[in-house]
Amino acid sequence: MRYWFILVFVLWLDGSARPQETGSGPDQLLGLAGKARGKEAHSLLNQVIRALADEKKSRPQDALLRRLAREIERSAQSPKEIQAIFGKKIPRTVARQIYFRRYRELWTFEQPVPLIVVFDCIKGNEPKLSTVYLSGEN
Repeated sequence: MRYWFILVFVLWLDGSARPQETGSGPDQLLGLAGKARGKEAHSLLNQVIRALADEKKSRPQDALLRRLAREIERSAQSPKEIQAIFGKKIPRTVARQIYFRRYRELWTFEQPVPLIVVFDCIKGNEPKLSTVYLSGEN
């Protein structure tokens, strides 16, 4: 009985604290995306990208973009998940480096946020996310 009460109390606290945490700023949304998993994290990261795109007046801070890149790398593993985060209508440039029995694919996003997404593609396997970094750094 005691464990049941504690479980209900903890779930109630988690549910009541969530509306206070939610914010519309990109920094607050990134904090929530760091705690979320799966599709919820993808939708929060999509909101961050849209919020950064709406703030066209001021260039987003590099620290915020680096944090966004880390969160994308943590939450997504496939090209479909990256498309779910960025959206299908976001323009990207695709480049491929071809090796023996594998290739590396680089997706360059310039429009909402300047990021490069790198996939490692081995013949016969699904493409896997290798890294995400800012467009100006290597």
